[in-house]
Amino acid sequence: MTLGEIVKQYRTEQAMSQRRFAELSGLSNSYISMLEQNMNSKTGLPIKPSLEAIKAISDTTGIPVDDIIRMMGDNEVDISGSSADDDLDARIMRLVRQLPEALKLSLYDLLKVTVDGVTKR
Repeated sequence: MTLGEIVKQYRTEQAMSQRRFAELSGLSNSYISMLEQNMNSKTGLPIKPSLEAIKAISDTTGIPVDDIIRMMGDNEVDISGSSADDDLDARIMRLVRQLPEALKLSLYDLLKVTVDGVTKR
């Protein structure tokens, strides 16, 4: 069973959209889609999920990490500690969610000024 099959089964049982699952897990919607298709859209190769992604899915589904890895059987897991490019967005979003509200507003203001400056060039 692939990690994507585990996610899809959970989502189906919970009548949950990919987008909602992505929000709850802190992973990007595109990553959840690639997991379920078991194909990296950039390389065309099967997904090799990181331990970080497995942990996020474990936290969301309530299935222990050990059980998920056991369910995945012989499917490869990326234990290098690095994540796919799409995971970067998810990691950033998890960090931002943990910030106090005042810092979130400051970050928003900084990003808005930066984006406004870039678009005016």
